[in-house]
Amino acid sequence: MDKHYKAVFQKNISRVFKNLSKFTGSLLLIISLIFLIKSIGISLGITYWIGILTPAIIFIALILTYKTKNVYSFIYIFAPSLFYFKFFIKLFFKILCG
Repeated sequence: MDKHYKAVFQKNISRVFKNLSKFTGSLLLIISLIFLIKSIGISLGITYWIGILTPAIIFIALILTYKTKNVYSFIYIFAPSLFYFKFFIKLFFKILCG
């Protein structure tokens, strides 16, 4: 995490901020998983949770990979994933609202 933080923000990360970020991220992931499981059941909840996280993981991986390279090529690579993410957000709210 230190290397990626420095690549994006051009400064070193403090130990407190690193630990706080890890804790907050883990907590938010657990809360979102519990929310989906309680909303639609364990099998579909886990499946949708992984499906919703996939575009986010791809987005972060591409940002860290293409940060120092041409930003426009990143947009062309990532554009198809936006539709995929939009589909899961609509599906999530459809399930949530009924």
